[in-house]
Amino acid sequence: MRGMMRCYRVFTGPFYRLCVLVLLPLAVLLFPAAVPIMRDYFLFAMFAMTIYTAYEVFMDSWAFGGIARREGQLEYVKSSARGLMVVKKSLLGNLFRQALTPALILLLYGFICRSQIEAAEYSIDIYIGILDLYLIGSFFVTAGTTAVRFMDGVALSMGASTLCVWLVLFTAVGAMNLPWLTLCVAAPLCVAAGFGSVWLIMRRVKESYYDKKD
Repeated sequence: MRGMMRCYRVFTGPFYRLCVLVLLPLAVLLFPAAVPIMRDYFLFAMFAMTIYTAYEVFMDSWAFGGIARREGQLEYVKSSARGLMVVKKSLLGNLFRQALTPALILLLYGFICRSQIEAAEYSIDIYIGILDLYLIGSFFVTAGTTAVRFMDGVALSMGASTLCVWLVLFTAVGAMNLPWLTLCVAAPLCVAAGFGSVWLIMRRVKESYYDKKD
């Protein structure tokens, strides 16, 4: 784990890490204090996952944007015999962070507002629905960040971010009446998407590393 985080820092500057690890998650967590309707746990979960999806997909371009492009700038990776290992560990470290951050946001909010949540007496289906939101958001974050790594430019990253937000919302609304089925489908899809993303990006990086052409 320590090795992954060390490699992750190779691709991410201090400002990026400050934003994605502290400032933006904190803003998502504290925003409901100013908006009473957001104190409903389910509404907060939907809000948190859509905002998280938006900034995560967009800001991935600051760290890994364009890394999978044939003409991507990988000279600094090619200059080291350990270059491919650094890229792989960086991607895995980022994948771990992307899974952990929204989970911590939802758990911390649940702890902070535990008295209101207990008073609301939510059914088990509501909690499964919140887990579904987490999985749906995580899936589209993985899909969006994977797409951004084939792109170059802020406008394209913003477009991918916006598209993923709408996909999260439409999927979440469509899955509301089928929480258990959604859980059974979304959980394996998230795992497959995460490791599939790392495999795909590493395949492209290796081709660029060894100067292979289409």
